[in-house]
Amino acid sequence: MLILHETTFEYGALKQGYCKVSCEKTSISHNQRFVDKDGNPVEHKESFGNLQVSGHVILEKDGKDLTVCYPLMTTDLSAEDWCDDDMFIVEPISEDHPNYLHRKIIFDMPLYFADNGKIGVLHA
Repeated sequence: MLILHETTFEYGALKQGYCKVSCEKTSISHNQRFVDKDGNPVEHKESFGNLQVSGHVILEKDGKDLTVCYPLMTTDLSAEDWCDDDMFIVEPISEDHPNYLHRKIIFDMPLYFADNGKIGVLHA
């Protein structure tokens, strides 16, 4: 997967396509309390899902760039198990909702194969 990360490919358009390591969900809720219709707490487990390599193609639509993304390669490797802890951050979902936190996984930096056998991110 790391060999394909940030590679480019031709697909017959004006701009090149590119590949990125990703996962099924790049953001999940964090520290949220979920309740049923009667207000009783319910257990809610979210996961980032499995790692994959996504292909991104840039198309022109109404004079603007439109990026379409699709999985090129899927795995059975859990993102939580196979990504280093420094790839995960917790932040508010928006300035308008500072108390609603979400946990994100960061793939938009250079990645490497860490000593612990996981994918890690190179910090500048």
